[in-house]
Amino acid sequence: MTRIIKRILIICTITILIIFGISLIRYDQSQKYYSQDGQYSFYSKRSVFSNIRMSMPGNGDAGGGTIYIYDEIENKVIFQFESSWIRSDMDASEFTNYNGGSFICKSGYWFNLPRPIQEVEPKRIDNKIKSGINVRIKGSLQDAQKIMHFSRYSDKGKFGYYIKVPEKKLSIRTAIIIAKKDNHFLNITLDSILDFTIHGNTIGYWHKPKKEDIEYSKKLTKIEIEDLFREQIIKQSQKITVANKELR
Repeated sequence: MTRIIKRILIICTITILIIFGISLIRYDQSQKYYSQDGQYSFYSKRSVFSNIRMSMPGNGDAGGGTIYIYDEIENKVIFQFESSWIRSDMDASEFTNYNGGSFICKSGYWFNLPRPIQEVEPKRIDNKIKSGINVRIKGSLQDAQKIMHFSRYSDKGKFGYYIKVPEKKLSIRTAIIIAKKDNHFLNITLDSILDFTIHGNTIGYWHKPKKEDIEYSKKLTKIEIEDLFREQIIKQSQKITVANKELR
């Protein structure tokens, strides 16, 4: 009888150790989310037991696991904590400049970072160039404003307008002149190219503008910018036409 009890105890102990060991296994690393200066990141790994739990709706990490805060300069994990629902806690986590630089998870975790987070501003290039090309579109001034999002410029009769190049994180600020040709058409003239702003990565975090994006912006010629302007205006005029058809 004593031997049977000992065997049961041994089996139970081994089973508990195996379960405990499995509970420590982490897999399926999520994407990293960075501080605005790129010094730190956080990511998650799921627990093996998270597959047993019911998944939360939507994409992303679900179930339990571990969230790691990583030092990108020192190349090491500097803080970690267990999460019952990774997706919710990842969404509730962020880096902040508060108290010299901190990681905060709104579910109750706080960690002071070893170095302060540096402010990263978008790169701006002043490049005033006169133009004069124009594009004729169909629509009213009110219709165009809704789609093109231009605004009154300081110079009388001019409007501020941005040319966007999303794949290069580039915004080109321009001044345009809009003249009514008749009841149905507008003549939009690119008066001048004012400056460029190259943004950093903005997918869940801020990061420095890429060097190749800055170089691309510096090398843009007047003709290339005018082509970008013309292409964007034509695309937006097509949206105006579609919107007007839907209202009929």
